[in-house]
Amino acid sequence: MIGPPIDHNALRDVERFLAMPAPREVPPELKKRLKLMKGSKAVCGFGLLFGTFGLVFCFLFLPLRQFHQWFLDGSSPVEMPGKVVSNESTHLSINGVSVRKVEVDFQIAGEDRRSTGYITGKGPKPGSALGVRVHPGRPDLHCPQGMRMSRGSLGAAFVLVFPLLGYGLALAPWWGRARRLGLLRNGRLVQAKVLSAERTRTEINGQNVFKFTLQWLREPGTIQIRRHLESEVEALTYAKEVGEPVRLVQHPTRPKRLMVLEGWV
Repeated sequence: MIGPPIDHNALRDVERFLAMPAPREVPPELKKRLKLMKGSKAVCGFGLLFGTFGLVFCFLFLPLRQFHQWFLDGSSPVEMPGKVVSNESTHLSINGVSVRKVEVDFQIAGEDRRSTGYITGKGPKPGSALGVRVHPGRPDLHCPQGMRMSRGSLGAAFVLVFPLLGYGLALAPWWGRARRLGLLRNGRLVQAKVLSAERTRTEINGQNVFKFTLQWLREPGTIQIRRHLESEVEALTYAKEVGEPVRLVQHPTRPKRLMVLEGWV
């Protein structure tokens, strides 16, 4: 079996670097080797697009004034008499039911005010009487009785998943690179024998995830790790086939956080 291409001079340089006491200052030439994984740029682009698209849904569906709503509801609001002046349909619907915008005129201390609320369903007709709930200490904070201050409801909070997932995908490759740099700064060089390699049904960026069982050489016990990056999979598979130990950089307090050295040099 032909092994993965390895720059042995660079490998020795990295080993000498890891022999230094932690924390270490990672030199620029070593940082360049920790480039982003194959396909990462496409994942970043898709994540940014998906996250930005999700933000549009957040602005449309999220109850952006929910904190004001809670502040009003928890204040023992005063109800003032009012009159409905408009009842208009919005572009939003929840579970197939249109959300309507209702405006109510009322007075506070002889001053004319207008309160805006949203309701899922028909709502009151213009000209009908409707009370307005007013915060006792903040007369500018009010809402028509039986309505909410935002177009969306708390049930629409699930749309937060879309920007979080999208931007999470965009940041994942950079986060992975930062973790590897952290291993180089603080990790220790260890060796292990690859006992088994098993291809799983999971794929990441079009690459199969493999489950490897490793046995430490200088301490008792085994550990299982999963890898999908082609260079790391090749290095671990080759080490198993030829029976040679594989070198890893291990986090000082989290033993399962490992970087396969041969897979990055």
